[in-house]
Amino acid sequence: MGKSNLNKTTTIFRQLILNIILPVVLAIIALAIYNNYSRTTAFKKFYHEKNQLVAYFIQNTLKQQDIALAIEEDNLDTRLEALSDSIVSYYMPRENADSMDLNKIQKALGMNPLQEDIFIIDNNGVVVNTTFEPDLHMNVYDFGDDFRKYLENVQLADSFRSEKFTIENSTKKLRKFTYQPTKDGKYIVELGVYSVSANEVIESTKEILLDISSENRSIRKVDLFIGADPPFSFDSEADMSTDSVTIQNVFNNNQSISFESAEDNGDINYEYIYMKREDTELYKGAVIRIISDYSEDKAFVTRSLLNSILIFLITITVVIVLIYKKSKVITNPIKKLLNNVNRITAGNLNERADVEGNNEIARLSEKFNVMVSRLEDHYKNLEQKVKDRTAEISQKAAEIEEKNKDIEDSIRYAKRIQNAILPPNDFLNELFPSSFILYKPKDIVSGDFYWSHRDKDEHMFAVVDCTGHGVPGAFMSIVGNDQLNYAVNVKGANSPGDIMNYLNEGVRQALRQRSGESAVRDGMDMTLISINYKTKKLNYAGAFNPVYVFREDELIELAVDRCAVGGFIDEDLFQFENREFDLMDNDMIYIFSDGYVDQFGGPRGKKLKPKRFRAVLESVHKSKPDDQKEMLDQSILDWMGELEQVDDILLAGFKI
Repeated sequence: MGKSNLNKTTTIFRQLILNIILPVVLAIIALAIYNNYSRTTAFKKFYHEKNQLVAYFIQNTLKQQDIALAIEEDNLDTRLEALSDSIVSYYMPRENADSMDLNKIQKALGMNPLQEDIFIIDNNGVVVNTTFEPDLHMNVYDFGDDFRKYLENVQLADSFRSEKFTIENSTKKLRKFTYQPTKDGKYIVELGVYSVSANEVIESTKEILLDISSENRSIRKVDLFIGADPPFSFDSEADMSTDSVTIQNVFNNNQSISFESAEDNGDINYEYIYMKREDTELYKGAVIRIISDYSEDKAFVTRSLLNSILIFLITITVVIVLIYKKSKVITNPIKKLLNNVNRITAGNLNERADVEGNNEIARLSEKFNVMVSRLEDHYKNLEQKVKDRTAEISQKAAEIEEKNKDIEDSIRYAKRIQNAILPPNDFLNELFPSSFILYKPKDIVSGDFYWSHRDKDEHMFAVVDCTGHGVPGAFMSIVGNDQLNYAVNVKGANSPGDIMNYLNEGVRQALRQRSGESAVRDGMDMTLISINYKTKKLNYAGAFNPVYVFREDELIELAVDRCAVGGFIDEDLFQFENREFDLMDNDMIYIFSDGYVDQFGGPRGKKLKPKRFRAVLESVHKSKPDDQKEMLDQSILDWMGELEQVDDILLAGFKI
């Protein structure tokens, strides 16, 4: 009996080795070979993608650098253009260019001799005179064809040109240059200026490039080259002696290239990434050179493969020993079944009874496992349904939140569009030097808007209250603004009454309004005034909203038509009347929408109403317009208290 069991055990062990272990060993060996190949390929792809990310980071850094330099250049351009104009206009016509005392001119113009220099370039590209002695008699055409063409374009344009910061040929320092041809066309006046701020920006870029190399073990060096004729770098230590031809080819072909090179100090990868630059006529391209060392990573891959093989061999040996030992152990199937049943009855539905042998206990274990499996499936199905419903609710909530965000983003963008149609502050300050505008939309976008126009000595301003507020009112405001501009620019209307009549007709056509019960009655309440500061005449027209004029302590209310823009009288459009009023010095004019008057507040939560509104105006009308705006704003906030704003508020005041 013992001999039979021994033979059976040996047979099982042999079958395990042949049927399980050997296929697994062969599969793992094949997997290891494939894994080594995949890892090598992945490393190459990883480094290429990492270099692309580094290049993208450098591109963004360079853009940020250009933005910072552009700000510095904007600060310098105004001064340099004035200096260049002075030299061309006042000094060049009176003296020979090559004999002028540029140092004297430099001092007369208040230029900093340590940072600002003057260069006179003739039509042959030779610097015939300069305050910077090292560049005297230098031929700038030697800088390349691009620079020659650039100077020829400067001559043809006959205007001041400012170029971005670049590296000065003689000093290898960062410097900004401007160019302007003389009036006789014989010379070009070039100004060069050093900038401490610009140098700080460039040093920051250099530090970033150094940080990339220091923080990335495999990257040896990162360099940035600008300009193609010839290329140069902001880093004076950048070496291009061995690959200048490659860099030049990248510039010429506008294409990135990469290659590997087995060198004494390791496997080196060279990657040259071309980047197009904007907003410059001279240096339209840049090349990022990334030098990487793959030696350590290749060695790491090799070590990893060897370690994997060693671990695999040890693991297989241990598994074979364990299988051999376990195959000789005879377990008690009933005891195992009982232990499994106890664990399952305790609630561990993932437990299963061991099925061993081919007897009643094994069949009982199988049936018991089927029962537990079905019970577990029912439990999992119920749990999954709960999870699915929870996920569905969460998804719906996220979708609603996303849609709300999209709607709000769209409305905020609409606000930018609506703000763009409002007259700019500089234009309003020019037309109405002593005035204010209190503009408080109820929502993100507004149904109230203001409009302004100048026709010779007539300074026009309108306060328009469109039907509704928020998005519907904003759409109406765009229609109204468009029709007001059409009335003055196309129809040639020059009086408030005529402008409002054209607006009335335009609104009807834009909204396809007609008389009758089914007519669309979306319209506008408004006031349009035209002030002639020379004749002291006020022309005005209005739809419901009057004009208030304070003269000393007297309030004069100028009545307007009681019909909204877009209204009808029978089959004909209403015709608005143009009215005139004589103004006096120190008169204070107010025009407004109904938002201020209709605001709820106060101790009883009621509307402000016209009587209180006139009292507020009476209390502030003698103050400066800017102070009036603050006082009126604070007054309505105090009146509102904790209540919500109910309508758009628009109020404008003009002091004569």
